[in-house]
Amino acid sequence: MEHYDNGASNFKVNPNNPVAVDVEKMKADIVNVHEKLKDPVFLGSLFHVAATERENTNRILKTLLSRLDSIESRLRALEASGPAAAPQMAPRGSPQGPRPPAVLPDVDFEIVNFVKQKGRVYANEVRRKFNYKGTNAACARLNRLFELGMLEKKQIGRRVYYFAKEVDVEKA
Repeated sequence: MEHYDNGASNFKVNPNNPVAVDVEKMKADIVNVHEKLKDPVFLGSLFHVAATERENTNRILKTLLSRLDSIESRLRALEASGPAAAPQMAPRGSPQGPRPPAVLPDVDFEIVNFVKQKGRVYANEVRRKFNYKGTNAACARLNRLFELGMLEKKQIGRRVYYFAKEVDVEKA
């Protein structure tokens, strides 16, 4: 059995206990690394490796950012060219050509006309105009009309504004 002195207490290492042997090996490694950290050449090489890795990481990030920028510019170009540039697949059996006017419930029809008159609205204006108790109902109506393609929406600051689209609408 080996004796070990850690400065505070003495104890014996049992060579038959694999955990104790592993702990002793780790302690020896820690002491070895501690001694290496006192060597300025070792520290210099360590800092060099860290700086090289940082440069490589920055190079990779720069490449990723340039690719994201190119994707973003292509998306902007597609959005700017409008729906005519992006070919849309019509469902099978649906006729190609002008769409018939959309038929909406009375309340939705009135909301669309209100948006056309004002130019742009937000949920609180619709709530006041149509006497809703809360803005949730107005938001739900406006979002539904947006999803149906009757309105466009854009967030400006904290508010979401809805704009009228050029769509033929009929009252139900």
